[in-house]
Amino acid sequence: MCAMSKPGILLLSTLSLLLAACTTATQSALTPTIPEELILTAMQEIAAASTATLQAAASPTPTVTLTPENTATSVPTTELEATQTAAALPTANKGDGVYLAGAEIAFGEWVSEAGSGQDCYWVRRKYDGIVFGSYYGQPGVSMRVEPTDYEVELNGCGTWTYVGS
Repeated sequence: MCAMSKPGILLLSTLSLLLAACTTATQSALTPTIPEELILTAMQEIAAASTATLQAAASPTPTVTLTPENTATSVPTTELEATQTAAALPTANKGDGVYLAGAEIAFGEWVSEAGSGQDCYWVRRKYDGIVFGSYYGQPGVSMRVEPTDYEVELNGCGTWTYVGS
């Protein structure tokens, strides 16, 4: 069953009244017996109802935007939190880990501390995993992070210090 709008029902009612009022003697001579004023009133009601429906559909729905009040900012309160905050800077000293180039490790020259082990390695990769450069050997080496690098992996080289661009 289909649902009908008020303007549609009014139109059908008006048409059925017109048809019922017409003479059926001959199809070529249909003469309505409904007064013109009644037809005009029905048409005006249909137009008014259609306009109201269109205006209701076109009116925007109100939007409510909530804004947080009195939001606290994070301030390091312990030595550990202060160290973690400083380590998040791209030019801060780096230890073992994988860092996003530019965001977590700055572009430019880096130097690792000297040591006596043989297990130091670093790898510079593209976004698709292709290796741009790598090293395996003793600590105390330098590495240059380029803008074309996606990530840098450091392991066993001790602390890396940013030298500059």
